[in-house]
Amino acid sequence: MDSIFHIGTDIPYKKIRDNYHNNIDDIDDDIPMMNYVNNAASVPTIDININDMELDKFLINIYEYYVGGGLWTILLRNFINLIILAYVIIFSTFLIGCIDYHNLFLNYNIGQSIVIYPIAYVIMFTFSPFWIWHLIYFLFQIKSLFKTHQIYIKVLQISEVDIETIQWNDVVKKIMAISKLNQYSIANIILRKDNYLMGLLNKELLKLTNSWFTKQVLTTSLTWNLSVTIFDFFFDRRNRLLNKFLSKEQRETHTQNLKKRFMIFGIFNLVFSPFIIFFLLMHFVFKYGEEFYKNPGSIASREYTPLAKLLMREFNEYPHSFDKRLRGSVAKADTYIKQYPFEKITIIAHFISFISGSIAFVLAVFTIIDDNILLQLEITPGRSVLFYLGLFSTIFAIARSFIPTESFVFDPKSLISEIAVYTHYFPLHWRNKLHSHQVRNEFSAMYEYKIVIFLMEFLGVITTPFILCFTLTKCSQDIVDFFCECSVNIDNINSQNTNNIGYVGHVCSFAAFDFNKNGDSMYDSLVMNGIDKDMDKKIISKGGKMEQSFLYFKTNNPDWTPNREGQEYVDRINRSLFISNDEHLDMQINKSKELTNNNGTNPGDYISVLDKIYQSNIRDMDNSMNV
Repeated sequence: MDSIFHIGTDIPYKKIRDNYHNNIDDIDDDIPMMNYVNNAASVPTIDININDMELDKFLINIYEYYVGGGLWTILLRNFINLIILAYVIIFSTFLIGCIDYHNLFLNYNIGQSIVIYPIAYVIMFTFSPFWIWHLIYFLFQIKSLFKTHQIYIKVLQISEVDIETIQWNDVVKKIMAISKLNQYSIANIILRKDNYLMGLLNKELLKLTNSWFTKQVLTTSLTWNLSVTIFDFFFDRRNRLLNKFLSKEQRETHTQNLKKRFMIFGIFNLVFSPFIIFFLLMHFVFKYGEEFYKNPGSIASREYTPLAKLLMREFNEYPHSFDKRLRGSVAKADTYIKQYPFEKITIIAHFISFISGSIAFVLAVFTIIDDNILLQLEITPGRSVLFYLGLFSTIFAIARSFIPTESFVFDPKSLISEIAVYTHYFPLHWRNKLHSHQVRNEFSAMYEYKIVIFLMEFLGVITTPFILCFTLTKCSQDIVDFFCECSVNIDNINSQNTNNIGYVGHVCSFAAFDFNKNGDSMYDSLVMNGIDKDMDKKIISKGGKMEQSFLYFKTNNPDWTPNREGQEYVDRINRSLFISNDEHLDMQINKSKELTNNNGTNPGDYISVLDKIYQSNIRDMDNSMNV
């Protein structure tokens, strides 16, 4: 008996029947599931229906459960987060509203300095509902987690112990074994909204600036607002794009409605911004205070900004896979940044570290000679040796973090090229400028100091209302047009592929790898004959991102068979590589087939293939522009 994924708007939601194999007869009746088919002929099959309304939720829950590390890991993490949130609220209230600091520093008695100011009640009244909401969400999540836990154990046959070590591709294969979905459709369902957001950013349709803050910054608060204002507007509760946005008949109406949403949420953010700022400040102090205390030099550590991560991530690339890929670039990115020492800063850092280090050394020697000096000798009134030893040691550690090591070899060209292998980000205007400060400055803006990223988060609470009210309102029509012009029904374009049957619905056409609609001829994609050139510019991804994402997805899923246009594109890219590298055609064909069709893909192999394809396409573009 073949497994069938019963999906369709005309199919009612059905409960699980009780004529199943004994290893799953205790599954909760309310769990929406696919047909489960055991390979053993002697084992009775299960006929379980899932309504299309639950498909997105079902697969997203499966993925989030995997990323979370299983039932007990997720519950423990969420429970600890609740405790941390309560601690931040209570401790902040105590520090701000329950201590008479004048009396404390006068008498040095904490018991006599505890009072309750009115501000304490204000803080508790403001943030307690926030904590209660998280508690309620946590309690409601428990039931859903146990359902997903049962699916993993009883249907996918993945134990709680294995969930932390199994690869996601293996989980996908188990889902494919009980359905007629494939890797491509599963990724498009789970990452539907992520793909649209990356598409909007790739086409530069979201202007995340305002008149007095021109730097493009995507903060946590702005990301949440984009999710609520845009995606809750265009999508229904099933996580599907509403059909009314697929035509331009009511374009002006949709644009005006979207503008109103931006305005409403902009005002909402403005009203609540003081409370958000306070909470962010307290959270930062408690989160990073201990880290800076242990390692003062970490203040100079860097990480990729949220906007950079979305620009570097491929369509249909899972977040956990992307994070793993990006982590491979961190060491090289740190080395690259230090290839461009600012001489003035280095000189000042050397001076500060010399002075502070020498003072800290002398104080340390004094304490070795006589340990009573540590607390009893006052260098300034009320300040002992211990205080200044800690102060100058901290200053020394921070200053040293800004001084580059003398052992590295200056080679920024090679480093930025190696970084691009992991980030998949290499703009055309960087070509022939890899040694320049321009490239370094652009990259450092994406790989920013952690302290700067937090300050941007802090400032973002202030700028978000203005971006929503004055900047994004001007982008409303372009956003509406994007969802209309760059959406495609994945079931239609892949109807030739018998392995991809199921109601997936409309997705971002860049993530659907629709070469007929969105192919870029500059990257060897065929463009439909007679297409309007102005329209062509609007519906092709910038920098060949769709083509690169397709190749990356194909290489990570070698047993996935794309539709005819996709397979033809793979063949054209292979032929392009053969010519550009001047290698024997037969040798390259065999090598390419080995890299793209093997079942155990080596990460180094597909990174090498993508890098070659990218460089080849860049050369083709340069040649075309010079003709």
